[in-house]
Order: sequence, then C-alpha cells, then structure tokens
Amino acid sequence: MRGLVDTVNGFMLRLDTALRAMRSFTGNASHQLRTPLAVVRTQLALAVRAGDLPAARAAAQAGDAALAEAERILAQLLLLARVDAAGGAPLPDAPLDLVALARDLTAEKVPAAAEAGIDLGFAGAGPVLLRAEPVLMGELLRNLLDNALTYAGRGAEVTVRVLATPEGGAVLAVEDDGPGIAPARRAALRGRFVRGGAEGEHPAGMGLGLAIVEEIATLFGGSLSLEDAAPDAPRRGLVVRVAFPPVG
Repeated sequence: MRGLVDTVNGFMLRLDTALRAMRSFTGNASHQLRTPLAVVRTQLALAVRAGDLPAARAAAQAGDAALAEAERILAQLLLLARVDAAGGAPLPDAPLDLVALARDLTAEKVPAAAEAGIDLGFAGAGPVLLRAEPVLMGELLRNLLDNALTYAGRGAEVTVRVLATPEGGAVLAVEDDGPGIAPARRAALRGRFVRGGAEGEHPAGMGLGLAIVEEIATLFGGSLSLEDAAPDAPRRGLVVRVAFPPVG
C-alpha cells in the first residue's frame, strides 16, 4: 500500500508541475507574441494596399522578419516551459563530458561570430564530467554564446572555457572584453524578460537568456555568477560562470 501511495503522490506532483508549466507558457506566449504578430498583420495590410511591386516587396520582407522573430520567441518560450516541467526529474545516470559539448557548440557559433566581427575561441582539456541532460546543457551554452555575441560588440574577443575544480566539479565560463554589465544591473538581468544593453538602448531579444541559463543550471545543482573580466580596464568585459557539483 505504501508503494501505491508513493506512486500516486509522485504522479500528482509531476502533473502539478506540468500544469504550472503549461499555464506559465500560455501566459508568456500571449504576451510576448502580441507585438510581432501585430507587425505581421500590419505589413500584410500594407502589402495589399501597395501601389507598386517594390513597396509590396518591402512590406512582405518586413512581415517575414517579424514572423521570424515570433518563431524565435516561441522556441525560447517552449524551452522555458520544458525547463519548468523538468523541475522534479531525476538526474541522468550517464555523466556528460562538458569539454566535448562546449567545444562542438563553440565551433558551431564561429560563423555567426565572424559575421558579427567577434573573435570566438575555446579553451579546455577533457574530459570534464558532470551529471546533466545534454540537450538542456546545449541550450544553456547557446544562450550564453548568443548573449556574448549580441552585447560584446564588433572587434571583441569571446572565449568559452571549461575547467575542472579540485573537488571534482565542473565550471563553464564565457568571457568577453566588451563593455560589460554594471554591478547594479546584474541581479535584475537574471530575471525573466529583462534585456541587457546600455541604459536607454533597446536591444533585440526578449530577455530570457540568463534566466534560462540559471534555471537549467539549478536543475543540475549548478550556480550562476557574473563578474568583471578586467575590472580596471576601460572595457571591463564580463565573465559568466556556471559551476556544477562533482559527479556523485
């Protein structure tokens, strides 16, 4: 009887987690998708009323860009819902080599970095193991890299580092020599829907990058920290570190 009670309680807990994730997703989606979908509708109306082909083409291109933004927002919201729903899941049995994962994903981002005028590199010798789900860890690093490539600025250097701690844990760090983030803003930027960039700027994105990173890290026992890369330099840069416990 005790086993049956535990099974039912576990099922109800998972069901409650899934329902909360679904409610959060639908609320966030309805809010975040409103603007790009309104832009699509407006541009379609302009295309219909356009007096010549170039004007119609320009409206169609603007609508297509807004639709691409809606797709990107939806992908991040789906990832966030997946992280929310995974809160009670057990850790994977097989350890993950963080060096191999980070090296491959860094190489994947090199073309985008080159297009942005950023020198992207990797440093780390493996294996460095942690107990985590590979797909979610990949999304964690992609979000860190996307943030660095968005905010570091043309001419910056971005380095992904993987280190093993003396206790057997793992540290993933993404370091840049860009403008950095003022210490007073760092706590706020870890929340959902808070975007980076200098005061008064309105950068692209929806402000989920660091929130996703921290929530995925927490799932696997990790912790997130943000520090100046070079505190005394004119461009102090930023180091975002995610530290994970030893593989037990």
